[in-house]
Amino acid sequence: MSLFGEDDPSVTQQMTTSFLGPARTDLVCESTILRPGRLIVYGTATTKDTAGKVVSHHTLTYIRPPERNGG
Repeated sequence: MSLFGEDDPSVTQQMTTSFLGPARTDLVCESTILRPGRLIVYGTATTKDTAGKVVSHHTLTYIRPPERNGG
C-alpha cells in the first residue's frame, strides 16, 4: 500500500516465513520491496522483538492484476 496506494488490488502470491526464535515481547516488522515489477512485486520482511532480536524472516511475492481499460 505504501508503494501503490490504498486502492491497489495486489494479492499475495507466495509467502515464506522462517521462525527463528520465540517472541516474548511486543514486535516490530520492517519490510523492503526488492523489485516493484509491473505484474509481480518481490519483497522481504523481518520481525524483531523490543530488544532488537530477530524472531522471524519473511519472503513475499505479490501479484498485481493487469489494468483493464474501458471497463
